[in-house]
Amino acid sequence: MNLTPEQRIEAIKTRTEDIKTKKVQAEAQLQILQQQYDQKIEDLKQVGVTDLSNVVNTVAKLEAELQTLLTQTEESLSLIEASIT
Repeated sequence: MNLTPEQRIEAIKTRTEDIKTKKVQAEAQLQILQQQYDQKIEDLKQVGVTDLSNVVNTVAKLEAELQTLLTQTEESLSLIEASIT
């Protein structure tokens, strides 16, 4: 189908507007993702993760420490319950 020059110009304008809209949407999404990233970094820092390049190992270490503390707490509770009964 052959388009007139005017139709081609209108098609270009439409495509340009679509691209502008997509750019604005992408920028908004990028801003949201950056805010989420910043919040996650802040959350990690609050739980003691300071070396962000080694997050996986640090999180694994913190989980292991948590498991140890839970086990110790359960053992202490068992001792307390045993001494009461």
